Amino acid sequence: MDINYDGDLSKTRTCFLKITYVFLEKHDRVKNSQVKYTVSYLFSRVHFMMTHPLLVEG
Repeated sequence: MDINYDGDLSKTRTCFLKITYVFLEKHDRVKNSQVKYTVSYLFSRVHFMMTHPLLVEG
């Protein structure tokens, strides 16, 4: 693991959040709960992978 790992992880998370917010803004007109559920599920999985890299890799 590199010394800058946490810094890079933080940048990646920020970038992902920006992309997610833009996606939600563009699709806000579509009041489809399934789409929102899917996006929130994917976000929670990616967040888990970012916060628990050893559990995912191991």
